[in-house]
Amino acid sequence: MKKAIMLLALALAVPVGLVAAPRKVPTAALKALKVTRGKPITTGIVFMDGKYIPPPYVVERYGTAIRINKIQVTGPLIAWDEFLKTQPGAKVVTSTSEVPGEAAPEEEEEEEEEAADDYIDDDDPLAALFDDEPAPAKKASKPAKKAAKRKPAGPRQVTTTKVEFNGTFEMNAASTKLVERINQRRTAIDQRLRNDGFYFFGSTYNGANGDANIAAKMLAALPDAMRSAGSPQELETACREKGLVFLGEKACRDLYNNRTDYVKLIDRRKKMEEAAQYKSLIKGR
Repeated sequence: MKKAIMLLALALAVPVGLVAAPRKVPTAALKALKVTRGKPITTGIVFMDGKYIPPPYVVERYGTAIRINKIQVTGPLIAWDEFLKTQPGAKVVTSTSEVPGEAAPEEEEEEEEEAADDYIDDDDPLAALFDDEPAPAKKASKPAKKAAKRKPAGPRQVTTTKVEFNGTFEMNAASTKLVERINQRRTAIDQRLRNDGFYFFGSTYNGANGDANIAAKMLAALPDAMRSAGSPQELETACREKGLVFLGEKACRDLYNNRTDYVKLIDRRKKMEEAAQYKSLIKGR
C-alpha cells in the first residue's frame, strides 16, 4: 500500500511533457531574437537523452528554443512562422498537393485455422482439481480470414500552410510578447535547478522534471540501478520498483546506453548529501 501511494505521489509530482528537441532553431530566428542567458547555477541535476550533464549550468533562450551549457534541450517552443505573422506585409499562403496514397486492402480470402482448444492437454492431472463444472465439448474450429492483401491506392490531397515575408524582421509589441513566453520557460527551468530540482530532456520523446525531494529520491536510487542493470528492460524494471515511474522505456534505454555515468552520479549524490549536512549544521547554530 505504501509503495502504491509513493508511486502515485511521484507520478503526480512530476510534470511530464517537456518539448522534445530534435528540430534546429532557424538561423533567421536566432539572428532576429538573439539569446537570453542566465547566470551559472551550481545546484540541480540535468539529463539530455539519458546523458548526465554536470553543473554548473547556464540556461539560455537560444532564439526560439532552450539550451543548457550550449546543448539544445528543447525544440522551438514557438514556431518561427508565428513570429513572422507579427510583421507587416507577412502573408499566410495555403497550398494543396497530391501525395501517393496508402495501399488499400483487396478482397480477403479465407483459410482454415487450428482451434486454440487443440493445444489443451486433456491428460493434465492438475486440471481436474480446478474444474467446478464438466468440461464442455470441443467446438469445431472456425475458418479464419487471411491478412488482407493490399493494392495501390490513388493519390490524396494534402494542404499545407506557410508564412511568406520578404522584408526585414523588426521586433514589435506582438513579437516581444512571444519572446517573453519563451523567456518565462527559460526562467522556470533556471529557478527549478536553483532550487535543487531536476530536468530529464529527450530529443525524441517527452521529458520530465521534479522538485528537490524527487531529485533526491532519484539520485538515491538511479546510480545503483544503472550500475547493476544488464539491459534497458532491467533498468526500467528497477526504476519502477524504486518509484521512478517518470523514467519510461525510451528514457531507460538512453540511460542504459550512458550507464557509465553512474560514477558521476554517485559523486554528485555524495556532494549533495554533504551540502545538505552543512546547511543543517548552519541552521542548528
